[in-house]
Amino acid sequence: MAQIIEFRAAPGRTLTAKVFLPGSDTVVQTASAVVEATNRLGTYAATFTGLAIAEYEIIGFSAGIPVARWAADVTSNNGTHPSYEPPATYWTKTRAEYLDSVLLAETAQRSVSVTGAHHVAADVHEFQPNVIDSAALAASAITEIQTGLATLANQTLILDRQGFALAVLAGTISDAQTAAETYAITISGSTYTVDFAGLDASGNRSGQTLVKT
Repeated sequence: MAQIIEFRAAPGRTLTAKVFLPGSDTVVQTASAVVEATNRLGTYAATFTGLAIAEYEIIGFSAGIPVARWAADVTSNNGTHPSYEPPATYWTKTRAEYLDSVLLAETAQRSVSVTGAHHVAADVHEFQPNVIDSAALAASAITEIQTGLATLANQTLILDRQGFALAVLAGTISDAQTAAETYAITISGSTYTVDFAGLDASGNRSGQTLVKT
């Protein structure tokens, strides 16, 4: 069955193609035909037969001169296999296996490693203790966090109400003195002053007028 490797080269050329094992100078096989696509100009299909399932280096030649060099994974005994840019140092394993082997070889001091179950474990610097501060959060994140929590305005309102309630209570239970009295109460560093007006010198206090200053 035919094994076709597609690769790119300058359009409109008459090419031959050969495949090699990575790092080897021995020709594994010469393509029986190299045909340029009709509409995808510059895309050539090289036909091989009986290639072993492996990764190859394919080189396209024009009049004996190499004009294209690609890598290709032949993964079946027939069908079309795409080519890709070969790395500077040709990998002798599949790309995923190569990456795994590199990461597994790293020590525990590295930021990224691959576990025995092929899971990537990363130590993200921004998520380490004591490194996320207000500068690391966007304003939108702070707004979302603040939603539903007590805002500064709400806290101030609560303090105001506490101050009023305590001032009224203090005025109500105090002994009768003059027709106008003032009470000042400090809560959490905030001072609340409540003026009582229209009071008698004796008796129960009712109908007080409260003014916060």
